[in-house]
Parts: sequence; C-alpha cells; structure tokens
Amino acid sequence: MKKVLLGISLLSITSTLTPAFSATQAQTVTVIGAQFGDESKGKITDLLANRNPAAVCRFNGGDNAGRTLVINGVKHKLSLIPSGIFHKNVTCFLGAGTTINPEAFLKEIAKLQDAGAEISPRNLKITANAPLILPLHKEIELIAEKVNNLNTTKKGIGPSYEDKAGRRAIRAGDLVALDHPENLAALEEKVDKLLSYHNALRRGFSEPEIEKSDVINYLKEISPKVAPFVADVATEIAKLQEQGKKILIEGAQSVWLDISHGTYPFVTSSNTLATAADSGLGIRLKNNLVLGLVKAYTTRVGNGPFPTLLNDATGEKIREIGHEFGAVTGRTRDTGWLDLVTLKQMIRMQKNINKSKYVFFSQQLMLRLVDKGIQRDQAYRIIQKTAHVALDSGKDFRDEVRSVKEITDKLSPQDLDKIFDLAYYRQNVNVIFKRVLG
Repeated sequence: MKKVLLGISLLSITSTLTPAFSATQAQTVTVIGAQFGDESKGKITDLLANRNPAAVCRFNGGDNAGRTLVINGVKHKLSLIPSGIFHKNVTCFLGAGTTINPEAFLKEIAKLQDAGAEISPRNLKITANAPLILPLHKEIELIAEKVNNLNTTKKGIGPSYEDKAGRRAIRAGDLVALDHPENLAALEEKVDKLLSYHNALRRGFSEPEIEKSDVINYLKEISPKVAPFVADVATEIAKLQEQGKKILIEGAQSVWLDISHGTYPFVTSSNTLATAADSGLGIRLKNNLVLGLVKAYTTRVGNGPFPTLLNDATGEKIREIGHEFGAVTGRTRDTGWLDLVTLKQMIRMQKNINKSKYVFFSQQLMLRLVDKGIQRDQAYRIIQKTAHVALDSGKDFRDEVRSVKEITDKLSPQDLDKIFDLAYYRQNVNVIFKRVLG
C-alpha cells in the first residue's frame, strides 16, 4: 500500500518527522516536493537518514537538483549525490531515472570528501542504465536556449534525456572495462550514432561539428574514475527489501515540474511524481509512504506560470527572510502565497491518500527569533541543533526548545505557548488540510 502524508515544510527541520519511519509500518519512505521546488526536500531527507535506513536513493533528475544541508553549523550544497551521503552505514543509489554528469559527479565527491564525508564505491552506486551528460549536451542546450528561452539550468539535463528517449545515449555502463577492445569498439559505434544526430543539429545552428576522437578520449579519461561506482542498483535495492531493510527515496525538483504533468513547457526533463520512483529505480516499492512537502508559501525558479506570485514588497520580504535563492545556480526564487488549488491537484495524482498530516512549528519559531533581532542564519542553526538534540534524545521538540537559553533569552514562555498552540493549528491549519484532501 502507498500512503501520502502531506507536510507543511519549513526553512529548517524538526523532530516531528520522526514518525515517518518509527511510527509506521512503512518499509520505504519517498520524499517529494508538492509545489514548484525548494520545499526542503534535502533537509528532510537528511533528517530521515538519521533514522537508520539502509539506503537513500535518487530516482530522477541530475546535477540540476540543488539541496542545502547544514551539519554542525556548516552548509553543504549537493546537486547529484543523495542527501544521505554524510550518514554512516547508509548506501546511496542513483537509479536509471537519473542522468549523470561525470565531471559534476567527481567534483561533488571531492568537495564532500574535503568536508569530511567518507565516499567510495561501497556506499555510493550508479546504475549501469543511467544516461550520461557529456560536454556536447551542455553545449547544445546553451545554443538552443537562445531560441527556446525556458531559463533552464543549462547543465545539459534536457539534451541528455532527449538522447535517452532517442535510443542513442551513452550510459554509465558503457564506461566499464574500456580497456577491453570489444567494449571500446561497441562504445565507438554508439558514439557514431550519437554524433550523427548532434552534428546534424549543430549544422542547423551553424555551429562547428564535434570530432569523434574528442568524445572517445573524454570517455576513456573519465572511465577509470567513474566506472568503479557503476553497479546493478535495482538488484541491490531489491536485496535490501528482501532483508526487510528501510529504504529512503529522495525526489528531485517537484511535482509541478514533472515532464508529463507539470506546467509544460516550463518543466524539468524527468518525471518527478512519487509514482515515478518505481521505474526510476527499477524496483517494486513495498509499504511505501509518500511524504509530500509543502512550504507555508510558494516559490518558483525560472520561467513559467505562477498564479499566486507576489511581485511586491511582501514577496521581497519573504525572499529575504527565507533566503530564497537557488542552491545550484543562485538564481532568485519568485515568491507567492500558498496555492491550495494546485496542491489539491497534486494530491489527486497520488494513490491511496492517507489524511494524516504533520504540522511543523519551526517556521514560526524562526520568524519570531528573527523579529527579536537574531540573524536568520544564526536562528536557523539554533533551531536545527535543537531539532537534532531532540531526535537523538527522543525528546519532544517543543520541550527541547524550552531548554535552549539562546531561545528563551529572546522568547518568553508565553511567546512559546503561542507558537506551540496546538488548538490554533487544529482550528486553522486543519481547515487547509480538509479543503485540500476533501
């Protein structure tokens, strides 16, 4: 059975998410964004990774999916590697629905290793079926963007998926054992097919053609660095399922950027709904709980429809307090009111809706701390540290907050009572859930 829990996401994370693994019978938890993106998917995934899943998996997208984690007060920006990479005894998988930029992959590994992450082919694996993003993909996207004007991330994601659909992609498995003559010969045939298409495109744009030798040499250069991470991901995840292990799945982008169901053509190039996780990983999800994240307001990066856009001082204030800038590109995020119409449409696209829900307090808490003169980043760190202490100790987040001097120096017991007033949330927030869920 698949259930969907609708959660109001935050600028920081709290212990109220713990039940996603501990208080349900779910073997798999899938985290998706229920709006246009930037709903704290990475932070929530990182939090749930503390609950000892055996694996954290990505099923879609590429290095266009920015997530920012704050660990011990230090910010870490991820783009391709799953958010569980800082957790020991967790294996991170990149499934067949993703697309892999080898250069970005290797750079991100090096950056995270410098930050203290232990990364090896033992705990990070790429499926052999994942298409690769090559330099020619980024080049053709930059060329085509002059005509399309979609304001993409210009990372070659779309052209890579186009080649996958056109059955001419170079895939991660093609990098394995290129020192064997037969494997190299097979790769050369695939490159011929790839270039017959791309060079025709480039001629149409009056751009110089790409030499086959340049592509082959590039692939031979990255092969020994990337090939060790290539594995039979679907089989390995299936084995973990058979052992009864917990699986955490991390969605990239969000539902309204889905290539099939989003605000086309202003969408990403992959399927972002939770229902795409099965095919994106090549497994059958068992006892799957879907956690759909919703911010208290809406943000969007890039072009496309935005019905509740706040193009005024209020929107600018939300952007400032929420620090709404893209984790990958730094692009400014547009801000707007919570859109219940599109939220209800999202719910209709999921199966077996469970009308349970979590309400999170830390957004309100952070805003009050900022109002009291604490800098946004400092307030963020205080709340995150408090949340992790609560998680590790098993205490209620609200009780832990009341014991933190940095908070109680700024907020009185009466202030905290108002923030944590469950009656208020039941009376007001439940109205939202009732209207959305029916």
